Amino acid sequence: MNLAHGPELFKYFVMLSRYHGEYRSFWAEETASIIKSSGGRSFAYKCDISNKEDIYRTAKKVKEEVGTTAKAFLPDMMNDNHGHIVTIASLAGLVGVNQLADYSASKFAVVGFDEAMRLELEVNGINGVHTTVVCPYYINTGMFEGVKSRLFPILEPDYVAEKIVTSILTNDKYLIIPSYLKIFVALKYILPRQAILYAATTLTQVTSSMSTFEGRNGTKKGQ
Repeated sequence: MNLAHGPELFKYFVMLSRYHGEYRSFWAEETASIIKSSGGRSFAYKCDISNKEDIYRTAKKVKEEVGTTAKAFLPDMMNDNHGHIVTIASLAGLVGVNQLADYSASKFAVVGFDEAMRLELEVNGINGVHTTVVCPYYINTGMFEGVKSRLFPILEPDYVAEKIVTSILTNDKYLIIPSYLKIFVALKYILPRQAILYAATTLTQVTSSMSTFEGRNGTKKGQ
């Protein structure tokens, strides 16, 4: 599971896991400790993703001790025809966001990865390995501290976590939070470009949402 909003969001998964069985984590020691103190089973690993050897060394260790992730373990999941890969993307991975070009680019890649992986599974007749891509609006975790949203509410982590867990249990392929934003995503492909620009800059003013961004450390984007 790839978590974009850090430990703040994952802590809510920890609490929800009490009702949905064992949780397996690949996050920091802090999160692993929280999971263990909640009665769950957890593993934490450090890996230098710029080092190929370290990636596969860690993958081997994870496989031996736990038994799940994407590239290194998908073949085994396919052989067993069992598993679920959840990717936390963003609405910025479906619609470009002003002042978030780098972030949007990474999230578009994540959405594409999920879609291509799902297609490969379907083409190969693997119906027991499921994928869910999660595309939430801004979440109140501190990652987007200072962001102002005129029309759409900034989401609370517990609400997002509950929606994600529900989607995992029901094997949903896509999760857009809040769900009514599916309409706005669809309009991107229907309305003329100038109409989209007017809606973004004037009606919803979403293009100015990052103008007051400070982030976790209080430093504005670009400083």
